Amino acid sequence: MPSSARSLFALAVMATAYLPCLASAQSRPDARLDRGSAPGAANSDTVQVACAGQTVCAVWRDQRNGALSDIYFNHSQDGGETWADPDQRLCGGAPGAAGSTEPRIRMQGAIVHVVWKELAAPAHDVVYRRSADGGRSFGPIVRLDLGDAAGASDSLDLELACEGSLVAVVWSDARNSASFVYDIYSNVSSDGGLTWQPIARRLDLGDAPGASTSLRPQVAIAAGAIHVAWEDRRTTGGFGPDVYAISSRDGGATWPASDVRLDLGSAPAQAFSTDVRLAAEGAFVCAVWEDDRNGAWDIYANLSSDLGTTWLTSDVRLDSSSAPGVSVSLDPRVAVSGGAAYVAWRDTAIPGAVNSDVHFNRSLDGGLSWLPIDLRLDDATATGATSSTEIAIVASDGQVFVAWSEAANGAHDIYVDRSHDFGSTWLPAERRVDSGDAAGASESRAVSLAHSDGSLHAAWMDRRNSPSRGDIYHALLRGSRSYGAGTSGTGGWVPALRAVGQPWPGGTMRLDLSQARGAAPAVLLLGASGRAALSFDFGTMLVAPPWFQVPLALAGAPGVAGAGSISLSAPLPNLQALLGTALQLQAAILDPQGNAGLALSAGLELWIL
Repeated sequence: MPSSARSLFALAVMATAYLPCLASAQSRPDARLDRGSAPGAANSDTVQVACAGQTVCAVWRDQRNGALSDIYFNHSQDGGETWADPDQRLCGGAPGAAGSTEPRIRMQGAIVHVVWKELAAPAHDVVYRRSADGGRSFGPIVRLDLGDAAGASDSLDLELACEGSLVAVVWSDARNSASFVYDIYSNVSSDGGLTWQPIARRLDLGDAPGASTSLRPQVAIAAGAIHVAWEDRRTTGGFGPDVYAISSRDGGATWPASDVRLDLGSAPAQAFSTDVRLAAEGAFVCAVWEDDRNGAWDIYANLSSDLGTTWLTSDVRLDSSSAPGVSVSLDPRVAVSGGAAYVAWRDTAIPGAVNSDVHFNRSLDGGLSWLPIDLRLDDATATGATSSTEIAIVASDGQVFVAWSEAANGAHDIYVDRSHDFGSTWLPAERRVDSGDAAGASESRAVSLAHSDGSLHAAWMDRRNSPSRGDIYHALLRGSRSYGAGTSGTGGWVPALRAVGQPWPGGTMRLDLSQARGAAPAVLLLGASGRAALSFDFGTMLVAPPWFQVPLALAGAPGVAGAGSISLSAPLPNLQALLGTALQLQAAILDPQGNAGLALSAGLELWIL
């Protein structure tokens, strides 16, 4: 039997035979990240998570040192299996002295970018730190809101984006007014955060500096272009803010002489257009916002297919399951991938109702068309029965993930839903994420998502350890990570087992076994009953029985150290019982130089969603 067919047969038989095990499989483990203080001893919140390969990083606001919060950071180099202990404080000065808030984080390979606002009395500045080794160590603090004296004027509403060596930070800045009227400013690095522009640049160019307030900028980078959008009150005598955008197509070296208005379906300043969000990929840019032009809040979008040079001549309403202005639709979130735009928001579809649901719409043709009726995602309960809020969304290669906090069982828990067909179909029911205590037992809020190489990570604020103070927790929602330790064989090589692909029922996976004795016989163990640590004279078996065994014949020069390898490619069985469960795998290689004639890989756990 060919190896790929043998792998398919093994997974199918294992999943079918062990359905009772899957039904009672262990809960997805979550891990506390704010480890420098006792659980529940101090409040931690406003977490953001980022990942690249097996490196996962999180940053948050933390009050362990007093009411004036600090910014703390933690990282994992093994897919969230283990985390640094203790965590790391990123602020300068004495602990608890600077009132640091609004942390933002992005990763590009091993480079980690973090920004936050830090009090330099009497006002806040924008500061940045960089790690070049996946968060193990950080360089010095760098102030970015340059052009006036430190602490002279207030900076807030920070956002951060990166692509390759290009990094951009945007914020609202009051330097041009004595009465807290804000403009939009940016600073850009073209060498991965090593150096920055010497003076921050103003971007809201449609009126004089400090003449009107511009707030809550968003930034996205794609194909070397930097796109910024914000809410702007430049039109005098009007009712509310409009949405404006500007794009630099040379990596922030120059900007156009004027910006462009995006909320084109109403006269300037005649409606509130606010809470804009922005995403970009290649030449495609999508901006979304909440808008009350119809009497109540709706969700609108505008899109560009040419690096922000031109936009649609009319914006598009997305909350299409109700008539304009009938429902209250707020807090949109957007992701783009493969020329598609995906938008989720909280929607109160029943007039007068208090509780909001999670709704979704998408365009596969650059914003020209959308679903005629948007979809509700939090569908395990009746419409409006529970409060669903604080939405996060990520997308990649037709995969869309939406997470939120929902009070379905009492207090808010974290839930996730996903589509693997460009947002057309979704899970039969959303999956709960914060599994460390009973559903609804404590508040879990403000989830952040990150996706890389088929793995999906979530981090959130969790009050399981205190009714009034939050801790920071993380979970791997989908993907693979190693656990435990293998044993060496010929030449001291420890066999390596890894998974590549999209682990969902019906998705295609590839298992790679390498670093083994060339042409050696081997066995792959597969289980669904959890991890184990069973000691034998040849090493530790890390897969809890019962196992399904797949015999393997490795390639490579016979007997040569590290030359043995094999790749097994096959789809996972399309069984709903696999959702939210983990498979455990370990390889054993017949090797005369291993303990008792065997060399073992570390365990590999595969979470399926």
